[in-house]
Amino acid sequence: FLPQAQKALSDIYSSGAEYNNLPIIIAKTQYSLSQDPKLTGLPKDFDFIIKNVFLRSGAGFIVAVAGDMMLMPGLPKIPSSDNMTINYNDDKTDYIISGLY
Repeated sequence: FLPQAQKALSDIYSSGAEYNNLPIIIAKTQYSLSQDPKLTGLPKDFDFIIKNVFLRSGAGFIVAVAGDMMLMPGLPKIPSSDNMTINYNDDKTDYIISGLY
């Protein structure tokens, strides 16, 4: 745990007993057991670094963030939004949206 993560976890646990028994999930790269996307698959002999910790009280869990990553679920390397376009129709009275499912 980096110092920022240790402080965040301490702050969460000291802010109320209702948070002390929440499950903890780990946000990490999908490409590796480690937090490093360059160490693909099942690397051996690595340090697992927790960079930060966030409370998601509405969802009822705590997120431990491993490494540098966005906290968005499972986006592919090329998201579908790259294939979407929004244009005006010929008389510029309406939009034409393409690339949606």
